[in-house]
Amino acid sequence: MKKYRRKHLLDKMKGLKPKKSIFKRRLFWIGILLLILLSSVFYLIFLFEGLQIQTIQVSGNEKNKTEDIQSFAWETLGFKNIFIVNTDTLKKNLLAGFVGIEDMKIEKELFESLHLQIIERKPVAIFCQDNDNKNCFFIDKNGVIYESTNTTDNYGFIVRPFDASRIKQIGQIAITKNNMDAMIKIQQNLKDNFQINVRQVFSSNPLVVTTTEGWKIYFDPETNIDLQISKMNTLLKNQISTSARKNLQYIYLQYKDRAYYK
Repeated sequence: MKKYRRKHLLDKMKGLKPKKSIFKRRLFWIGILLLILLSSVFYLIFLFEGLQIQTIQVSGNEKNKTEDIQSFAWETLGFKNIFIVNTDTLKKNLLAGFVGIEDMKIEKELFESLHLQIIERKPVAIFCQDNDNKNCFFIDKNGVIYESTNTTDNYGFIVRPFDASRIKQIGQIAITKNNMDAMIKIQQNLKDNFQINVRQVFSSNPLVVTTTEGWKIYFDPETNIDLQISKMNTLLKNQISTSARKNLQYIYLQYKDRAYYK
């Protein structure tokens, strides 16, 4: 009985032993340090002005207004910390928002500024979806239609689609890059070597080019266009004189190893 009482008293005395102060516990101080660290990171990312984007500079643009580009960029920027900003995402959003911009380069400057170097689309031809030239757009070297136009003058040649029933919208690829490259090569070659301009191109297979002199040239866009241009040059230099072109109707180049004209 005495042993039981003694043990009982010892247990009570242990219970009365002072608990270790919270300030002397390692976990408490680790938690405080983590809280300070997280607070510091939060401050640097969201509040510290020295790392927040203050200005967005825009250069290289002519048709697209600087104010519109800046406003759109601010709206889609998300985090404004210079180190957090994802320039690839910002570029993707801007290109989607401005069809008239072909490409851009975004650079971070002085910890608080973004510089947007704009490359705008340039018209190489006019894309018309009907024969009366009422539904026409500027088309760039990549085959993208990006701005409607009421004129077909002074902007190269007219391009007409193979399937006019498929109406194209601004921002879409109306002509494949391969066909656009072929058209540009043909036009440049005729102009440089024979002072002949292209008036219209029917984008199909064959690719039908109509010159300002009224005669047509037929190309195969799926085979070597350079070889076909070389055959055309040989004909125009050696067999078809300048005077003979007045009565020329067509040149067929799409057949392998052969060329015909009438």
